[in-house]
Amino acid sequence: MKVKTLQDRERQPLTKEELLKRLKASRQRKKESVEMLKHILKVEYKKRTGREATTFEVW
Repeated sequence: MKVKTLQDRERQPLTKEELLKRLKASRQRKKESVEMLKHILKVEYKKRTGREATTFEVW
């Protein structure tokens, strides 16, 4: 079956490979976001308290 329009593509179910690719990309974006936020929090904590942060809770 040939995909003709964007609407037709949206209606097709995802293949296993596409789903795994999206999941991997999502996990990578989350990892990058968490690292960026950790850095920002460390800098802000150091400014506010003058001490180095030791742990972070991310969920």
